[in-house]
Amino acid sequence: DSDRKKILLVRLSAMGDVIFTIPLANALTSAGYDVTWLVSEKGFSLVKNNPCVNKVILAPVEKWKKSKNKIKNFLEYLSIIRSIRKEKFDIALDTQLILKSLLWMKFCGAKRRIVARNYREFAIFGGNEVMDATRVGFEPHAVKSYLKYAEYLGIEVDDDDIKVTLPDTSD
Repeated sequence: DSDRKKILLVRLSAMGDVIFTIPLANALTSAGYDVTWLVSEKGFSLVKNNPCVNKVILAPVEKWKKSKNKIKNFLEYLSIIRSIRKEKFDIALDTQLILKSLLWMKFCGAKRRIVARNYREFAIFGGNEVMDATRVGFEPHAVKSYLKYAEYLGIEVDDDDIKVTLPDTSD
């Protein structure tokens, strides 16, 4: 549906944090957003074929770390950025909030690139919209912290709505 706003969710790694971000993806999808998730190898299996997302883009960060061919890595990075920009995202959300998410956010081409003020490693420079410092990272649980992005976008989420979906692995 072309009327649905397109969101790029940037949460590359830390398997636990990928799991804790799934309720945010569910909230966004339930609110009618078309969700694409940019993720590294560590969390790929958790979001591939997951009903909480419409599309998954793999950023092969672990492969790049092991590779000696920095030029090939950089060209692959540029290719992924080019394909992300073609998607013409309305919104990008940085739930990683570190240096490795900054560049993805900065060059993704989304009209709104939302970061939280409690960033690390200059991640704030990837955004063009900064959520209030009290919004993310100060909840008793990471799930509620990540759901602050949904609230920021005007999506009401109550505790009954919080769910972690797992991908269909039947194929």
